[in-house]
Parts: sequence; C-alpha cells; structure tokens
Amino acid sequence: MRNKVDIPFENAIQAGGRVVRHDKEGKLVEAPSGVWMLRQPNESVCRAWLAGLDRQKVEVMMVQGKKARDLAMVTLGFSSAHACQLVVWPNSKAPATALTLSFRKARADDLDFITSRYDLLEREELAAYIDNGYLWIALHEQTPIGFVGRHAEGSMGLLEVFEPFRRHGFGAQLETFMIGQMLSEGFTPYADVFADNGNSLSLQRKLGMTFVPCETFWLF
Repeated sequence: MRNKVDIPFENAIQAGGRVVRHDKEGKLVEAPSGVWMLRQPNESVCRAWLAGLDRQKVEVMMVQGKKARDLAMVTLGFSSAHACQLVVWPNSKAPATALTLSFRKARADDLDFITSRYDLLEREELAAYIDNGYLWIALHEQTPIGFVGRHAEGSMGLLEVFEPFRRHGFGAQLETFMIGQMLSEGFTPYADVFADNGNSLSLQRKLGMTFVPCETFWLF
C-alpha cells in the first residue's frame, strides 16, 4: 500500500527534483525550487546525511519527524521551524464542488496586484511563479477575488481570497480548482498547512482532504 508520507517527495521528484540520499527508511531530495526535503528516522543516518550538505546552499527545508527537525536546526543553523499538517487529496477526481468562479493564469502585469496582497514570498519568487505558470487568478463576474497556485516542489498553496469576498465559500472553489489542475498534471494534490491556521484546516476537512499523521516542519 502506498505510504502517503512519501507523496511530497514523489511530487518533488516528478517536478524535476533530485534524490540526494535514500534508503528503506527515508529520503533526502532537492526540489527544483531549491527547497530541501528530508525524512530519516534513524538518528545516526540522518546526522550523516545532514553533515554532507553545504549549509550556505540550504536555505529552506521541509522535514518529517521531530528528530530530523532538531538535527537539521543544529547542523544547518536554521532560525525558525513551523509545524505543519500534511493533507492529501485521496481520490482520482476533484471534489464535487460547484465552480461559479472562472480562472486564468496570472500574467506579468498582475505582479504588483499579487505582491500587495501576499507577503509569504518575495516579489522575485512570485514573479518566477507567474513565469512558470504556477499561479492562477480567480474571477467573480470578471472581478479578481483571489488567487491560488502550486509550489515548484509540487504542493498546493498560495491560496488567498480578498476582502470583501471572504466567507462566501470561494476558498473551497479555489482549492477545488487547484486539485483538478494538479490531477491533470499527474501530481497527487497535497498541501502542508500551518498547524495554527484554523481556517485553512477547517477548509481541508470540508473538502474531504486526508489528514496524514505525520509530524511535518518547514525550517527557515
């Protein structure tokens, strides 16, 4: 049976990432975005894998497991760790959510508009997302009401609904659309949701995402 904790690694490899280390217990993958991804429950092996990395080149890392988190924090000098919940779409078809919104790919002339409403990525990163076709604008009667996309490592994200369009069910439509896009590209739809983001976690439950019992951390 497929192990759902492998999905982030599988997506990253499919997106063009490279496997740096692997054994029957874990993997170390460099995603095409430069994000590193690690699962290795064996402490001595994990320590050796991390010791082989250049800390000047590893700026962001996703790790599974508290031991790996702690070792990465010490070995690579990360200053912050954010706990996340891994959620995975369990079906081969998108949710049966009626879409009243229309969608178009974000364009270069949308960049100012997007950066004024989203501060989790730098302007240069958002520009690259637009160039690579990873970001979509949601429209309600031709009015932009939000956007959604996928990260270069193959996870869903960047979901933003603007005021005054919140609390109208549009967030579910944005994620439903993105699930469909991910499936059409051959990816398994998944997301790492910040553990303290109650609104997003509620949305995942509403849509029927599977909550994977996996301790996931993003290190910066």
